[in-house]
Parts: sequence; C-alpha cells; structure tokens
Amino acid sequence: MDQVQDREAVKILELLADHLEHIPENLLEDIIIIALQELPPSTKTFHEEALAIIVRPLRQTHSTLISYRAWTQMVFVFIRKAHTRFTTEPIAKFVPATTIAKPVRTKGAIGVCLRIYQRWTVIIACHLSHATALQRIQDYHKIMRSLKFSTLCSFKGSDDIFHADVSSHTIVALHTTIRWNYFRMCNVHIKRR
Repeated sequence: MDQVQDREAVKILELLADHLEHIPENLLEDIIIIALQELPPSTKTFHEEALAIIVRPLRQTHSTLISYRAWTQMVFVFIRKAHTRFTTEPIAKFVPATTIAKPVRTKGAIGVCLRIYQRWTVIIACHLSHATALQRIQDYHKIMRSLKFSTLCSFKGSDDIFHADVSSHTIVALHTTIRWNYFRMCNVHIKRR
C-alpha cells in the first residue's frame, strides 16, 4: 500500500512541477510556499524525492530557503535568488493539534520564522482534523498560541507569532479525491519601497 501511495504522491508532485515549469519566469512569485499533508509516514526518504521534483522547475530562478518535514507534513519555501542575501536563516517548528501523544502525529501545524528585508515573517501551514467547525477553530487557536519563536523575542520582546511583522497561514479547507495529499500553494510577491 505504501508503494502505491508513494507513486501517487510522486505523480501529484510531478504535476505540480510541470505546472510551475509552464509559468513564465517573470510571472513566478518571489516567494513560493508549498505545504504537503497526509504523506506516508513510513517513507523516510520521500522528503528528498519530493524536494528534487519540486526544485527542478525553479532551479534557475529560486533557491530553496527551507524544506522541513514533521511526521506526515512537509513545507517547502523557495525564494527568488535576488532576495536570498536579504533573508535570515529560517527556523521551523511543528506544533501538534492535540496534547495527547500519538505514535504518528498527523494533525497540527508547521511554522517557519525568518527575517526578510528587515521584516519578521512567520509562515504557518495547518493541518486540522475533520472535526466540527468549532473544534477546528479551537485547534487552530491552540496552535497559534503554542507556536513560538525565540528569535522574535530578541527583536520584538515576545516570542509569539502575533509579534511578527507578516504572517501567512495556509489551511486546507476543501477535500479532494486524493486522500494522501492535499497541497496548497501560497505565493508572496516582494515589493521594495
């Protein structure tokens, strides 16, 4: 079963890479964020394979700022090469949606904190349960309160994400027929003053 899921995952990633390849370079956003969920937890090398597939169409214009996997979730952040020298080393953290320890944590959020052009930026990719709307909102609020970065504290006086200059949240709100992987692309365009 895991091999079938892996092949399906690779197909979807290749479709995404093909889509990125057909976007003219001048129309690609400066920052490209890709969040993946429901990845097969048994595949330990899938992270490297996924990165190799996604980086292919971006290698001329973008650098991989971070690729981070936590349990069955992954986040990739790519940045246009011209902006890399104005960016700090990113820090990533995983926050589970529930406090109950489980062997495989599939629900929660990956947060990435970095500074770009003197602005503290937090990128958050959430994967919440298929519970009631109220439970999902409560899980989301718990994640937002739990996600803290010490680098923010040294500059902003507090380590919680609400003190960042910019935050980008991705939450998958729709279902597809592909159970093992939902992806959401969030593009950010940097405008200098």
